[in-house]
Amino acid sequence: MLTLRTAPIVLAALAVSSLVFAVGCGPKWVVVKQASPNPMSASTKFVVEKPTLDANFRVGTKTEQEWMSTKKSETQDKWEGDKVAFVEKFVEGFMAEKDSIVVENAAGAGIFGIRTRIMHYEPGHYIGISTAPSTMDATIEFLDANGTVADEIRIHTKAGGFSAGTAGRECARQVGIVTAKYLKERTGP
Repeated sequence: MLTLRTAPIVLAALAVSSLVFAVGCGPKWVVVKQASPNPMSASTKFVVEKPTLDANFRVGTKTEQEWMSTKKSETQDKWEGDKVAFVEKFVEGFMAEKDSIVVENAAGAGIFGIRTRIMHYEPGHYIGISTAPSTMDATIEFLDANGTVADEIRIHTKAGGFSAGTAGRECARQVGIVTAKYLKERTGP
């Protein structure tokens, strides 16, 4: 029986289980392009470019501008903070998962680039008994030292939570993690 005393515990357990479920299902990548022979190896160095929103970026079914025009100024301010956090969380996820991948601070001779474009973001919702997870779609390009796209993958992530901003940050972190996993597979022994 759900009581006022147990309700917060039950809600917290549901939130954690939805996050674990979203992460546990393991987002995967879809290969769009893969260089053959593989130009990357365990000794390849990489620079991680700051993720950006794609020129055709959508929030739900709307352009960012269309979506923002329906929001209050407080939500608009939060959105600007969310976009900054997406970049931070992507890098955090990538760096936590990278293991032995060599990351440089700046581009240079012989250094590959990792370019991330966020294509789509669905904020999801949490309204009492009705929930929908936040989702994020990103395209990741791995550029050789000449700036040519060697590999390109697409990643779809989702996460639940009590706020779209929190779940969106988790989606961005997952994109970073999956990017590093792909790269480890390509540069592994």
